[in-house]
Amino acid sequence: MFTFIDTAFDPFQTSGLHLSGQVDAEGFSFAVTDDSGAVKVLKRFTYLHAVLSYDDEAKELSTLFDHEPLLHKTYKSSTWVFLTNKATLIPAAFADVAQLRKCLAYTSPLEELDEIHYRALPDLQAMLAFAVPSPPAGVILKYLPGTRFVHQLAHLLSRFQALEGHDRLVLHLAPALADVVLYRDNTLLLSNTCPFTAFTDVVYYLTFILQQYKLRTHHVTLHYMGAVQEEQHNLLRRYFRNVKGVHAPAAGLQIGEEAATAYHSLLTLPQCE
Repeated sequence: MFTFIDTAFDPFQTSGLHLSGQVDAEGFSFAVTDDSGAVKVLKRFTYLHAVLSYDDEAKELSTLFDHEPLLHKTYKSSTWVFLTNKATLIPAAFADVAQLRKCLAYTSPLEELDEIHYRALPDLQAMLAFAVPSPPAGVILKYLPGTRFVHQLAHLLSRFQALEGHDRLVLHLAPALADVVLYRDNTLLLSNTCPFTAFTDVVYYLTFILQQYKLRTHHVTLHYMGAVQEEQHNLLRRYFRNVKGVHAPAAGLQIGEEAATAYHSLLTLPQCE
């Protein structure tokens, strides 16, 4: 379990702070940040038992939430992500909220207990529709009423459109899932979330994108975040000349650059709202 707590943090003064959380296949992480993005608390929890269903996940979350006092507090905002590949971008001109479940079912195998949420992306003239598992989401809402659920692609799409560089790939690595976004200048060419079993699967997918779009490796900058290990970074460098871990400088000073890159998406969630 990863834990960071700022020595100046007052657990009895949380109403002016932001809570963000990220649930994945192995557990969940949460962060408490202020308006400037400074990290007050960052914690990582691993599930105690195997999770085979949404009900299993709800039980695990409930047990861990019961024993974490900071998840019983009141915050200025609460934003959570369930890492999932059940998401699709829909052009704004064709987006119909009443038809989102049907649209998402074309690209993702939905379960009965999947709730459909959406987020408008005006800069891309699109809507991002995504699924949230109802039982574990209900646990979060029980402890943190008013929580807003988002999808991890919304973070990538909203924060990395204006990055410098002609052709640029953005990779977010999570347990068993990789999010990949490709921009040419400010134009989105590709956005996808794909499952993987080994990091070589991710590298194969990235190089496949290069071939499909006829991109030259020395012209492409690869930005990554998530728990990318040193040997994985070195493997990426074999295929991309420009490889950069993404983290906020202030967070890097507080918790170290490696952790700031691993938890970048989580730490910056409040700024995406």
